[in-house]
Amino acid sequence: MAKRTLKELFELLRKDPGALTPAELKFVRGELWRLKGNKDPEPAAGDGAARYEKIKSEAAARRRSASRAGRDIGELPPVANPERRARALSSMRLWNETYFPRRFRLGWSRTHIELMQDLDEVIQRGGKEAFAGERGFGKTSLLETGVLKATMQGLHPFVQLIGSSKGHAVEMLDSIKGELEENELLAADFPEVCYPIQCLEGIANRAAGQLYRGKRTRIAITKEEITLPSIEGSPASGAIIRVTGITGRIRGRKKRLVRPTLVLLDDPQTEASATSQTQTSKREETIDQAVLGLAGPDREIAVLMAGTVIAVGDLMHRYLDSARHTGWRQRRFKMLPAFPKNMQLWEQYWSIRCDEIRNGGDGGQATAFYRDRRGLMDEGAQVSWPERMKPGELSALQSAMNLFFSLGRAAFAAEYQNEPEEKRLGAEGQLDPEKLAGQTSGLARGVIPLKCTHLTAFVDVQQRLLYWLVAGWADDFTGAVIDYGTYPEQGVRFFTAADAQRTLARNAPGAGVEGAILKGLQHLVPALLAREFRREDGVTLGIERLLVDSGKWTDTIFAFCRQLEQAQKALVLPSKGFGVGARSMSFADYKPREGEKLGTHWLLKPAAGSKRASRQLQIDTNHWKTFVASRLQQAAGDRGALTLFGRAEERAHQVLLDHLTAEYWEETKGRGRTVHEWQLRPGRRENHFFDCLVGAAVGASMQGCTLIAGEATPAKGQKKKRVRWSDQVRAARARGDL
Repeated sequence: MAKRTLKELFELLRKDPGALTPAELKFVRGELWRLKGNKDPEPAAGDGAARYEKIKSEAAARRRSASRAGRDIGELPPVANPERRARALSSMRLWNETYFPRRFRLGWSRTHIELMQDLDEVIQRGGKEAFAGERGFGKTSLLETGVLKATMQGLHPFVQLIGSSKGHAVEMLDSIKGELEENELLAADFPEVCYPIQCLEGIANRAAGQLYRGKRTRIAITKEEITLPSIEGSPASGAIIRVTGITGRIRGRKKRLVRPTLVLLDDPQTEASATSQTQTSKREETIDQAVLGLAGPDREIAVLMAGTVIAVGDLMHRYLDSARHTGWRQRRFKMLPAFPKNMQLWEQYWSIRCDEIRNGGDGGQATAFYRDRRGLMDEGAQVSWPERMKPGELSALQSAMNLFFSLGRAAFAAEYQNEPEEKRLGAEGQLDPEKLAGQTSGLARGVIPLKCTHLTAFVDVQQRLLYWLVAGWADDFTGAVIDYGTYPEQGVRFFTAADAQRTLARNAPGAGVEGAILKGLQHLVPALLAREFRREDGVTLGIERLLVDSGKWTDTIFAFCRQLEQAQKALVLPSKGFGVGARSMSFADYKPREGEKLGTHWLLKPAAGSKRASRQLQIDTNHWKTFVASRLQQAAGDRGALTLFGRAEERAHQVLLDHLTAEYWEETKGRGRTVHEWQLRPGRRENHFFDCLVGAAVGASMQGCTLIAGEATPAKGQKKKRVRWSDQVRAARARGDL
C-alpha cells in the first residue's frame, strides 16, 4: 500500500480513525501534539476518535477565546471633562451650545430660549405642550438634541420621536446616529455611550456580539431604533430611542417590559394632511388615544409637540386651542409680532427690488433704499429672531419683509406667523368645513325630515371601495343627507381609501379588479334598494332612483345593471359625469335625438342602439357641483337648503366634510356664459362622497324636484309653456335661490 501523506492521514483520522494502522495513528498523534506546541508528554495511546474530539474541543475553546478577545471593546476612555459634562446637562441651552455648535450657528431668539426651557421642563417634570414656531426655526434639531439629553441623563429609558411620516422619522434617527458616531466632543464626555457605538465602525451586524469586560453590551441599531450600550454605572445604560411616523404603528410599543415615557412630535402633519379634515382628525385621534397611552396605565406620559400651523383647523391649530385640548400647554410664536407702520415705503422697496432683479441685478439698490430710510422703515416693527438674515441683508426685518412680499400675505401668515387666513366659499370658490359642520337637521342617521317626499342614492365606484350616499328631497329641492358609507364598511371613524383595511379585493379573494367590483355591487345595491327609511311622521319611504358611477369601469357597471331584476332595473341607472366648461356646448343647448330625454343639465340616453344594451345618464358635473354647493351654503330652514343628519356638536361627519371640501371652483367665461369649473384642491385626492351627493341631487331632478317656483308637469292634453332655462336661472338667482 502506498504511503499516505500527512494531509490524507489527518482527513482519515477525522472521518474513520479505525482505518489507520497503529503506526499511522501514533505518527498522526505525535504530529498533532507537536503542532499544538505542547512540551508535556504525549497522552497514552487509546481510542483515536476520543483523542480527536478532545483536540477539536480544545481548538474550539481557543477560537472562542480569541473571538471574545476580538469582540471585547476593552476599557472605556475616561470622561474628558466631567465639569463640562455636568454643566451642559444642567440646561438644554448649555447642552446645545456645548456639544452642537455646528447645528445652531446663529444667535438664539427669545422663541428658541423658551422652547429649550419648555423641553427641559417636559424632560424633567413631564407634562404636555404644543409649540408652534416659524418655518426654518430649527425645531427638528432641537428635538433631536433633546432626545440625546433625555437619554444621557438617564431620566427616560425609552424615548419615542414621532415625525409626519416614516421617511421623516428615519431621517431624524439617522441624524441622531450621526451625532453618536461622529461628534468628537460628545464622545469625549460620554464615552460610555459613544465609544461602544464608534467601535462598531458603522457595521450594525457587529452589535450583537459586542462585549465589554466579557459581558454583552446589548447594543442594537436598526433603521428605526437605537438601543444604547448596557454599561454598568452608565445613566444611559440600555436606553432606547425609537422613531416612527404618526401614521405608522404606535400602539403597544415596549421593549424588555420598558414603555416610552417621553414622546417628542416633530411637525406631525404634512401639507396634504393639514387641508384634510379626515387625515387631521385621524392624527388627532392617534395622539389622544395611542400616543398619550404609550407609558401604560400607571404612568403619565411626557409629550412635546412642535410644528407650524398650516391651515385653519389643522392639527397644530387644534392643539393650540385651549378649549379643545384642556390638558395641554399652548405656545404660538410669530416671525413678526408686529409689522412696520410705514408699509408704503416697504412696497416702494419691493418694487425697486423686483425691477432690479428682473434686469439682472442682485437687490443692492433696494438694500440701499432701505439703508437710507431704515429708521422710518423699522418703526413699529418687532422681529422675534434678530439674527435671522441672509448675506447682503441689513436686518432680520428686511429678511422677513422679503419673505412677506415674495410668498404673499396668505402664505406668510401660515408659514411664518402661525396665523393662517380662513378660506371661505366666494372669490376662491371653496366650501368652509366649519360652516358645513353646523348645517345639521338634528335627526338621527336614517331618519327622513318631514318635508321630504323623495329618496335618491348614488354609488361612486373606486378600485378599493364603493362609496354610497342616500338623500331625501322635497319637491322644491330642500334636501337632507340621510345616510352614507362604504362597502365594505370600515368600522373606524376616520379613514381614506389608501389606508382602508377592508377592501373589495379582500371580500373577493382570487377575483380581479372588475370581479371584486361586480361582487361588491351585487351585495350593496340590492341591500340599499331593500331598505325602508322612516320619516319623522312614521311614514316609510324607499329609494326611488339609484345612480351608479360608470366612468372608469364602464363595461363592468353595464354588465351589473343588465343582471338586475326587472323591478330593480327601473330604479337603477349607470351614469357618467362630464365637466362641461364655458367653451363647450351646454346641455341646455343640446338638441336631443329620438329616444333621448333631456333634463336640467342631464341627458338620459336610451338602450336602443347602444352596444352595451343599457340606458346611461350623462351629467354636467360642473353645473351640479355648483348647484349642490349653493344648497349647502343655504341656511338650514330656508327653501332649497341641504342639511346633514345629526347635531353639530357630535362632530360625526369629518370624513364627509373632507370629501365635500376637497374641490374648489374657478370662474370661466366663454360662448357668452359664465361657468364654475371644479377641480381638486392641491394635495387632496378623495371627493367621493361629494360625487355621491351630486349624483343623488341629479336623481332628485329626474324625480321632478326643482328650485323654479311654479314649474310643474302639465296636465294631460295641456301644452307646456316653453321657458328658457337661462331665464329660469336668472329668476332663481334674483330670488336668492341660486
